[in-house]
Amino acid sequence: MFRMKSPAPAPISCSPNLSQRVCKASTGIFSATQQVSDSMRQVEIVITDKKGLEQEKNRITTIYGNSLRRDPANAERNKPALPCAFDDDFLFEIDSSGMIGKVFVSAEFFRKPDSTKTGDADSDEFDIDMAFMGSHFVLGYVDGYMYSRAHTMAEFSETQGKH
Repeated sequence: MFRMKSPAPAPISCSPNLSQRVCKASTGIFSATQQVSDSMRQVEIVITDKKGLEQEKNRITTIYGNSLRRDPANAERNKPALPCAFDDDFLFEIDSSGMIGKVFVSAEFFRKPDSTKTGDADSDEFDIDMAFMGSHFVLGYVDGYMYSRAHTMAEFSETQGKH
């Protein structure tokens, strides 16, 4: 049986100030996630710290502000990022085709919760379960967005063909 070769997955990288241990473990987990989803294979993943995530958010805000000045009528179309329930830890960047092209993940999300405080991640200890949870959250978000977008485009094509 002939099987087409899948394109290489998009890169997964870490900001230079993350520890080797956190970088290696988290990139391995996200790499495995890319293997189970065609949508995820197309998305670049960047594991960063809180400061790096904030810098990316500021960059996105600047891009959005500039696009609004150029074309205020298309505010929704010009959004360079998607909203997320975990905005403190994830940033989903839209590429020029309107698809999720890059996801920034804060390594802070992978910290083991401090057992003395409810849910606070004050520990510096890496928690593999949190890394798996983060990768599955990203997988669900990316797949959900991609399938929703594909469905919307198909409906649009159908309605355009009927007129």
